[in-house]
Amino acid sequence: MKLIKPKPNVYWVNPRKAPHPDGGGLSLEVSADIDGVLWELFAVVADEDDDTLWVEFYVQDHLVRLPYAVVKNAINVAPSRVFSGSEFQRMKARGELE
Repeated sequence: MKLIKPKPNVYWVNPRKAPHPDGGGLSLEVSADIDGVLWELFAVVADEDDDTLWVEFYVQDHLVRLPYAVVKNAINVAPSRVFSGSEFQRMKARGELE
C-alpha cells in the first residue's frame, strides 16, 4: 500500500450529489486530487430526519456514516494521546508511560 498525503480541498456542497439518501441539503466535503482524479474523501452531512451531524465516507460499495460527535472527540483527544513509534519509544525510555 502506498502512503500519500494529498492537498485537501474543502467545499460547501449544495445540493448533495444524487443518488444520495438525503436527497439534498448543505454539506461540507473534503476531497483531494489523487493521480489526476478528484476523490471525495469524506463529508459532513446533516440527517434529514433530525438534522444531527454525521461524517460520511465510502468503503467499497457502502456509504458509511459515523456520528460527528464521535469523530470530533477522537480528533480532539488525538494530539495528547497519539504518538509515532519513535516518540512512543522515547517516552517509554523516559518513564513517561505506564
